[in-house]
Amino acid sequence: GGSDDAQKDFSEPRLLVLSNATGSLKLNVVGEGADIKRSSLQSNDVFILDTPSEVFVWVGKNASKDERKYALDYANKYMREYGRDPATPVCKMLEGAENEIFESMFENGVLSLERPGGGAHFTGDIAAIRGKQTSKGAAESAKAGYKGSGGPGVATDFDAIYQQEGANPADWKGRTQAPSAYSQELGNNAAPGFGTIRAGSKPSGGAVSGSSSGAASTASAKPGTVGTAARDGSDLPHVEPEAHAKSVQREWTGPVVGSLILPETFDPKADANALRKAMKGLGTNEDTLINILCCRTQKQRMAIRENYRQFLSRDLEKDIKGDTSGNFATFLKALVRQPEDRDSHFLMKCLKGLGTDNSLLIEMLCTKESTQIVKLKEAYKRAYPGSELERDILEDTSGDYRTLLLAILQGKRAAPGIVDEKQAAADAKALYKAGEGRLGTDEAKFIEIFTQRSFAHLRMVFVDYVEGFKHDIRDAIIGETSGNFRTGLLTICDFARNPTEMFAHKLYKAMKGLGTHNLVLIYTLVERSEIDLGTIKQIFAGKYGISLVDQIKDDTSGDFRKALLKFIGES
Repeated sequence: GGSDDAQKDFSEPRLLVLSNATGSLKLNVVGEGADIKRSSLQSNDVFILDTPSEVFVWVGKNASKDERKYALDYANKYMREYGRDPATPVCKMLEGAENEIFESMFENGVLSLERPGGGAHFTGDIAAIRGKQTSKGAAESAKAGYKGSGGPGVATDFDAIYQQEGANPADWKGRTQAPSAYSQELGNNAAPGFGTIRAGSKPSGGAVSGSSSGAASTASAKPGTVGTAARDGSDLPHVEPEAHAKSVQREWTGPVVGSLILPETFDPKADANALRKAMKGLGTNEDTLINILCCRTQKQRMAIRENYRQFLSRDLEKDIKGDTSGNFATFLKALVRQPEDRDSHFLMKCLKGLGTDNSLLIEMLCTKESTQIVKLKEAYKRAYPGSELERDILEDTSGDYRTLLLAILQGKRAAPGIVDEKQAAADAKALYKAGEGRLGTDEAKFIEIFTQRSFAHLRMVFVDYVEGFKHDIRDAIIGETSGNFRTGLLTICDFARNPTEMFAHKLYKAMKGLGTHNLVLIYTLVERSEIDLGTIKQIFAGKYGISLVDQIKDDTSGDFRKALLKFIGES
């Protein structure tokens, strides 16, 4: 008796290749056990190395766009259908940036061939890497195509980041020192993936994330979660349906790197007293406000506010409002509010006055989970007695766009991570029939699926869509919809697929061209500061040819600029 899962032997490694050389993506086994050689990895394809302790996804530098895009999806599909424990760590890496754990898996790998003694010395330009190359240079190196830095594990799910913290790959002279040594030399300047990786170290508990299990990961992916998976199935081992639940937890777990630089010790009462002193009497010490509020977590800022109330009998937000002005005041007040109170304030700004700020309205509502929507509606009503968020949106919007936002506010989106695989396939077909597969567009069907399915489920729907109909769902949205309705659907799509990259784009749009959308800038930075803002900074530089720091310097001024730069980890 027992399921297929119980009978499988995972003690021997297995190597699979993901390639679309035949015109469609196929995943095939190319070697097992002693048959696996380092030379089997070819630059034109993606390879999945399944080992007893970890699954590695190796992306060749000449892999196609689709092979890169769906690499993790197919790895997770393989794990699920082959019966691997969903808590098994998964690490995606780029050719030329393999970590020591990956290399150690090969019987005659790079390590044993080139450095039999295990000793080595790093000859890269540490100073150049620590000082960070110009954003232009970093962007050019990314666009030119990564030639292999030899650094320890580019542990990220974004092909746009080929450099670490703006470091030009040319500054790496090869991996010639044990990673633990140069990660210590880099110290706090180390970028995501520059962990204390040691060959043969025992992987920690599992989750699909941008970081190798062997690294000192900055990610905070939850154990037991895996990313969404694509399904072709023709080349994969069959697993009986009863071996898997009909609905499985899935969660996007890209690299999670915040940006805050925190003090070694935290004393909320001392901070409260210092803030009061900075605002008491004539004049204001803006530097004190910046150095405290911009270098504390959300939880710490709330503790400071409570101490300010309890021991000084004053309201910190009101004092900030009285002693500061403009965007600087808006930013600081956002920092000392609870997330739902901050959001309700921004929503009121979106909806009141001349015109509607649809850019921020879409970003806020289209990226929220149902539990967040419930809290937001309650906070809005509490902050503005007599107002109802649904009623205000009803009055300020129209058409399918209005219907989309109101559907989001109903809070019917499935719980985070819940994916029904059969339903995902059905949803992909339904979206095709509602759009590209008919004359006209059934907007109601798009709204239903985009507002009621979990973001993880939507990721699978989008994979099924491109596999079934050879078009990306974004192309369908662009071709079938228009205006703010289109922007809302695209935002949901992009957030489901890759929230970090989506927010990088939102920041870029907020500052590009004439004028700056300061509310979007403030909201996005605060919203993502403890989630992935550090990674957003990297993506921003790689995609747009200018660092986020330099862009902020160009588009802001005065104390507002100083506060933003401090907040994103720049002195």
